[in-house]
Amino acid sequence: MGSRSNVVVKEGSSQVWFYGHWNGDRYVADARKALARRVRWDDGPYLARIVFDGLVAVDPGRETGFGITDSITDNEHPILVLDVNSQRVSFVQESELKDRRLPEGYRAEGPTFAEFVDGQAPDFAVEE
Repeated sequence: MGSRSNVVVKEGSSQVWFYGHWNGDRYVADARKALARRVRWDDGPYLARIVFDGLVAVDPGRETGFGITDSITDNEHPILVLDVNSQRVSFVQESELKDRRLPEGYRAEGPTFAEFVDGQAPDFAVEE
């Protein structure tokens, strides 16, 4: 049981994957809220920490419920990708991954971080 989701912060060839066991109903909104701080959008390590803080804000400090890894673990929803280099957001399906990671050279082509945060792309999602 659960509602498993994944968010990826990608910068160049680096990928930091955040896994949420129970947050499938809110992972997009939580990531959007973290980006809404409008800080460190161009700094992958800091942005990753800010996004993770946003994801775990509902349940900080617990030993279960969330994880950090370098590839997908378990999943039930489209994967949210935050691409630091292009400053864009996209969704990918698990079937699009190569060896449990975004393919080499993947570049998000969805709305910009600003459009995503400002609600200019409120229905931006991949059909499940």
